Amino acid sequence: RLAAVGLAGTSAAATEHCQDLSVDVAGKGRPVMMIPGLNSGADTWRDTGAALQTDHVQCYIVNLPGFAGLPPSATAQGAFLDSMRDRLLAYTKARHLKRPVVVGHSLGGALALEMAIAAPDAVGPLVIVDSLPFFPAAVNPAATVETARPMADGMRTQMRASDDATYLKGAEAAVATMAHDPARVATL
Repeated sequence: RLAAVGLAGTSAAATEHCQDLSVDVAGKGRPVMMIPGLNSGADTWRDTGAALQTDHVQCYIVNLPGFAGLPPSATAQGAFLDSMRDRLLAYTKARHLKRPVVVGHSLGGALALEMAIAAPDAVGPLVIVDSLPFFPAAVNPAATVETARPMADGMRTQMRASDDATYLKGAEAAVATMAHDPARVATL
């Protein structure tokens, strides 16, 4: 997949699978794992991965199940974030990655933080882009999981009830407010 998104010619470009994760790998050197945000796929990290391609960096660009055309996880146990955290840590261990830099955007940032909390010796430096450990507290500092649950449940219900076209239109409108370059909205 990396070859298709502008990383052709890098050493050992390949797509690997770990349970229902899909990970695009290219380069050699220090491992850097990049995790996309909610509603996004590996393509959001294309330019970053291409810019990092040197003889000193190996990119691991993650596609999470249920995003970017991948089927939802059929085997995730319990909460999605906990399951994906455990899968990413298992992938890191299986690949013998020594303290990879973990870069995460939004949902990916939350996963990076969860990985570091669960296994601090398994990950190296974190780069967190537009993510908070508990988003509702940004709006209401007194928010708790219980006070935020009705809003989260309502959002989940609305997302699940939307057909693909309606959902995509809403996601594109939200991303358009966050992107500086209108040409990047479709990719993001």
